[in-house]
Amino acid sequence: MLESRRELNWTSIPCRLKPLPWYGYYIGGVSTTALCSFAIFGNIICIIVLSRPVMKSSVNFILLALSSTDLIQIISTLFMRGIQRILEHHCIGVYYTHWIQPLLLPYLFPIGTTAQVASVYLTVLVSIERYVAVCKPFRARVWFSWRKSSMFCLWVVFFAILYNIPTWCELVTKERYSTGNRKFLGFTTRRTDLYRDSNYIFYYVNFGSFFVIRLIPFALLVILNSFIYHGIREMNRKRKTITQFQSHEVSIARMLMLVVVVFLLCNILTVITHMLEAFKTPVSQLFLSASNFLMLVSSTLNFVIYCFLSRNFRKVLLGLFGAQWDPTYFRSTRTRNPNESKLMTNKRESTITTVSTSRI
Repeated sequence: MLESRRELNWTSIPCRLKPLPWYGYYIGGVSTTALCSFAIFGNIICIIVLSRPVMKSSVNFILLALSSTDLIQIISTLFMRGIQRILEHHCIGVYYTHWIQPLLLPYLFPIGTTAQVASVYLTVLVSIERYVAVCKPFRARVWFSWRKSSMFCLWVVFFAILYNIPTWCELVTKERYSTGNRKFLGFTTRRTDLYRDSNYIFYYVNFGSFFVIRLIPFALLVILNSFIYHGIREMNRKRKTITQFQSHEVSIARMLMLVVVVFLLCNILTVITHMLEAFKTPVSQLFLSASNFLMLVSSTLNFVIYCFLSRNFRKVLLGLFGAQWDPTYFRSTRTRNPNESKLMTNKRESTITTVSTSRI
């Protein structure tokens, strides 16, 4: 989303906007705005569904936090790039560029980058939770209870906020005047002295972002999901001896492995971009637009994956829209009649013999 600060072009904003290249309008404008709109809808639905009492579990709380950070990231992208590109192409973007965006950008950018870092490490946290559930099932309840999962999510968000404190000092909004009669023309966004510092650019913007946001999380995701894959294969060999709940845990792990694979594939270009920028290699605007667009695709597809691969998610979603309404399904697990437990894929008798509960 916010991988390259160069694509935002905030150093100086011209009074007359230049025509955009085709990829700037169709990829950065139309496609980005359409994808952001669908992603906002999908993540709001995910937040509503995953916050239902019947969906309360450790993994669902992490997914709820992930959907929330993705939503913030997408909204920031929509206002920083999607809307601006469409308005510029139709020659009405000068008002947005000179009067609205310069006032929003110094706040939208650090908020978006914070949400991006939190989203990356929440994805890692999901993989850790699934690794424990599949490969260390007898420790899952101790390591990843609902309360501990919420604390882990808070620590991830705290780390993201702490790491992105310098981004709040990168941009500043200035008033813009004509050179002759000093007529007020609007606002412009300019770099601060901190962002002009070569050491800051080299260590924090280039190498820091490459290692902290890309290399370390990607390595963790590959290692953890390789262990999860081998754990699933081992459980498949013992299919006759595993409980129904353990089988359900495996199905959740498969679904979340697909989420991670989509995340990795859609972020390959951003890793390459960070690597090139770290070594001061020029990167084309088309490459930047494509990498940022693929990051949006990753945040959008999570909702689609949940809908297709999670039976409980579909059941709650249909109930929210009135399809196949069943009021008993929306009761808390503490108040549900024991005779109604067949509505859930996790039967009560299977949970007695297991160490954790997952309901997605």
